[in-house]
Order: sequence, then C-alpha cells, then structure tokens
Amino acid sequence: MPRYPEERKVAVLSKLPPPTNRTVVSVSSEEGISEGTLYNWLELCRNRGMLVPGHRRTGDDWSPDAKLAVVIETAPVSEIELPTYCREKGLHVERVQKQHKHSQERIKQLLALHGSDQDNENS
Repeated sequence: MPRYPEERKVAVLSKLPPPTNRTVVSVSSEEGISEGTLYNWLELCRNRGMLVPGHRRTGDDWSPDAKLAVVIETAPVSEIELPTYCREKGLHVERVQKQHKHSQERIKQLLALHGSDQDNENS
C-alpha cells in the first residue's frame, strides 16, 4: 500500500469541500487514489475534530472539538460575512449560530456555577 505525504493528502482532500464540492469517486479517479483510502483520510480528519464533507452533515453530530473550532473561527466574523464564511466551509449559517448560542449559554452556566463556588468559599 503506497504512503502519501501529508501535503498530498491535504491537496487531495481540499478538492472535496466547497466551493468545488467534488465527490470522492471523481477525486479518486482523477488522483489515482482508491475511494477507500480517501474515505479513511476523511474519517481521520473527522476524528481529529475537523469539519469535512461526508455523512456527518448536521451540527448536532460534530465532535466537541469541531464545535469549538467553529465557534472560535467565526467569533470575529461579522453577521454580514458569516454566510460567505459558511459557504466556503460548507456549513449552514443556522447551525453555526446554534453553536454560538449553545456556547454562550454553557459559558453562562459555568460562570454561575463558579460564582456559587466562590460564594461558598467566602461564607
């Protein structure tokens, strides 16, 4: 089984997400790399928390790392620029906004819990 340099993997996988939206079958044929190998590479990326095209399409099934990465990456993005960002990444604006809202709610919960802990320490 051939070993591929990391740069080649990145270049090949970059053909799959938007804006090109190529299929694994077409990229496999063009690059001479088996479909199974490409699916394995995609799975490795998913396991590392990266957002990649494939069967995991909804924000609800993103890994916690992927959710955090999207929130961090889009934090400085304006509401006007968000649709463009999402199109480039193959994401849905509503799902990104949902992740922001969930993160904000969770931070408030943690701050409230931390505040309760400090109140107990000061008593």
